This record gives sequence, C-alpha cells and structure tokens, in this order.
Amino acid sequence: MHNQRREIAPRINSWSAIRRGVSAIYSGTGYGYVVVDKARMQKGRELHHKALSGDKEALRAAFDFFEQLYQEYPEDDVVAAYYADCLSLSSLFSQQTFAMFKNAVTASKLLDSSVNNQPDNHEIRMLRAYQSFRLPEGFFWRTMTAISDFEYLIEEYESGRTSLAEKQYHQLLFDLGCAYQRTQMTTEADHTWNRLLSLIPDSSYEKEIEKKRGLIPVEWEEKVNSLTAKEDLLQEGIRLHDLSVAGHSGAAKLAHQALSKAYELDPDDALIHAYLGSTNALTCLHGNDANALFFSAIYGLKTLTEALSKDPENPRIHLLRAYMNFSLPEVFFHTTETAIKEFLYLLDAYEKNPAILSPQEYWQMIDDLGVAYSRLDRDQEARQTWAKLADCPDRELASKRISSNME
Repeated sequence: MHNQRREIAPRINSWSAIRRGVSAIYSGTGYGYVVVDKARMQKGRELHHKALSGDKEALRAAFDFFEQLYQEYPEDDVVAAYYADCLSLSSLFSQQTFAMFKNAVTASKLLDSSVNNQPDNHEIRMLRAYQSFRLPEGFFWRTMTAISDFEYLIEEYESGRTSLAEKQYHQLLFDLGCAYQRTQMTTEADHTWNRLLSLIPDSSYEKEIEKKRGLIPVEWEEKVNSLTAKEDLLQEGIRLHDLSVAGHSGAAKLAHQALSKAYELDPDDALIHAYLGSTNALTCLHGNDANALFFSAIYGLKTLTEALSKDPENPRIHLLRAYMNFSLPEVFFHTTETAIKEFLYLLDAYEKNPAILSPQEYWQMIDDLGVAYSRLDRDQEARQTWAKLADCPDRELASKRISSNME
C-alpha cells in the first residue's frame, strides 16, 4: 500500500514580526531573547544537512523539527531561516502547483526578513544564497539575490571574517559563476571561474566550467557544416545531443542543426525525428524563459510520441521518451508516471536482449526508476528498486542509495 502524501504547508506565527522587533530593541541591553539549546540546534542542522542530499524522510523530519522550533522561538532568525529553507525544499517535492509556489514564496520572504534582521550572520546568508540559487529563475527571479549573498560570503572569507572551509569557498566561487552565467553576466562569470581555476588548476571544476560556458569549438561547427550523409549527420547529432544532456549548455543548438539537416534528407526516419524532438527541448533547458521551456517541452513530448508510433519497438526512442518525461518538473507536467512505464518497458526488454542498453545505462535506469517512484511517494517500490543496486559494480552509485534510502 502506497504511503499517503502529506502536503507540507507553512504555519507562521502571526506575532513573529512583533516579537522580532521587541528582541531587536532589547538586544544589547541585557534583555536578549531566549537562546535555543545548542545541542538541539545541532540536531536540527544535521537533519537539514541530510535533507539537502535529497532524502525525503530526512526532509520531513527536518521540516517537522524546525516547524516545532519556529513555533517555540519565532523571534530567532537562525531558526526562522532553517524553517524557511526546509519549507522551500519541500516545494521541490510538491505535486501541487499552488502549494509549490506558495511554499517557495513564503520561504523567500522569511529568509529575506532574517537577512534584514541579521545581515552579517553568515549562516543565514548561506541558507538564503542556496535557497535562491535552487529556485527556477524563469518562475521566481531570485538569482540576483543568490549573487548578492555569494559575493558577500566570498568577500567575508577573503577578508578573514568567517570560518568557512576552503572547500566551501571554492564551491561558492563556482556557484557564483553559474549564477552570473544564468543571468547572462558572462564577463563576470568568466572572471569568477578564472579566479577559481587559478586557485586549483587541473581540478574537477575545469570540466564542469567548460560545460557551463557552453563554448562550441570551431571544429565542431565545421564538421556539422561539412557533413552531407544522413547517417553521419545523425551520428554527430546524437553525440552533441548526449553532450547537452551531460550539461554542455551550448551543444544542443549545434545538435539541432545537424539533426535538422538529417531530417530534411529523410523525414520518415523515426529515430531522427525522436532525437530532433528531444534536442529541441534541450535548447531551452539552460534558459530562463518559462514560456519557451513549456512550449519546447510540449513540442518535444509530441514529437517523441509521433516517432514512437512510427517505430514502436525502437529501444532508443523509448529511452529518449523515458528521460524526457523523467526530467520535466512533475508539478507542472505530471509525466513521471509515463517515465516509470517507459523505464519498466526498457528493463523488461533488457532482460530479453541486454544489447539494447549499456551496463552503465542499465544501472542508472535502476537508480532513476527508484527516484521516479519516490517522487510519486511510492516509497516501498522505490526501496525495492534501489535494493537491486547492491549488485551494481559502480559502488559509489550503489552506496549513495543504499546508505541514504534503505535505512
């Protein structure tokens, strides 16, 4: 029996603003408000940290913990900030559009209030920075808030006014660059990323930055422009498509160009049609235009359905359709159930013919099927699916799920 969903809704003490004002008046005069027990607060921080990994049970526990604490200490800005962040995280799992927006907006207002009350509190600024950074820019327009907080925290570290770890400082620089890039501040993004690379050259950040920049090598464009055969164009289009899926923000447009040329040569080829639809959606994935994202996603889904009707047993078309439905926000598109059906179809087909998927694709699909079940609160099926990862040769993938979700 599936777990019944408990939609998280904010409970805000109406006296909160007044009591914070009183506490501000009394601060420094010996009448400061009651301080939360350190051990209790540390327990909440640990729950919150686990919730950030995507563990839904930890998120529910963290939300309940900080909701209760916020009711007891509504004047405590750190408590309010943690409560707000848990509320915002809960919106990512919501299947109701109104609840998702309401929780995210309420959380943003609470965090803004906490920062206004304590602008030099590094913990609060870190919470607001990443809450703002997580929200889709096309709907919430909070990236500039994240930039402001990232810049502040970086300056505090470089001035020696914070105990931030060096690893966290490096992550802040990377994420600040991503935030700049998201808002088309490419000069600032390049400057920030170059600072990071000068500090830790030849690091894992180098490849990630290359993907985020999305720069297209001249030879890639020359190759697409020189190709004339359908199979060559399809092969290069698939390569570029897969680079885009892996995070290269500029590859999708060139993939679309190659696949469009292939489609002109053979509009009846179902696989070309499918990859063209998937690539069309990817071209808007890295942008901030919500309308364009909706339009391209709907067009992509329609195109993949058409392609599948032409070649209903083609495993690659099923794979593309599975992951497009899986990648779309459930709260807007409600396509996770379709993704589950496609995953199950492919896993069944793999049992009959292992050649249709690489071992890496197979194990990743097991993991993603569990995620899809979990997204719909089908937690028992998720755990049963993730249990299969015990046989996965990728120990990192296996241990991540088994340790965090099989408890």
